[in-house]
Amino acid sequence: MRFTDLDIELAKAIKKAGFNWKPEPGHFVLDDDQVFHHASPFQDHVFFILDLQHFLRYTGSIDGMKSRLVWLPSWHDAREQLRKLGVTDALMAAYLHDHKAIENGNELEWLLRLWLEKITVPVA
Repeated sequence: MRFTDLDIELAKAIKKAGFNWKPEPGHFVLDDDQVFHHASPFQDHVFFILDLQHFLRYTGSIDGMKSRLVWLPSWHDAREQLRKLGVTDALMAAYLHDHKAIENGNELEWLLRLWLEKITVPVA
């Protein structure tokens, strides 16, 4: 899995918007604070949570993980979160189509944009 710079910036914006992430095995994370002193097998500062206890040794707690790391949702994760916000698969498909995301190979970017839009739009 490779995240673009824009995917990473959108994930940071989702965190900043107050999304309450629960770290779990299977999640990718960004270590901007350089909590880990070893190289990533993925791209710079991107790690995959396989063993939650390993990450807790470096961050101290789940809250420490949440504050020091940024969750980098996969395409599947983004769709799941959008469904929890009431966004239907049909709406996601139309949104991706409208933005030519599949043709351009940037579906994750547009799913993250839609997610950010849904969590930052003020409720009337």
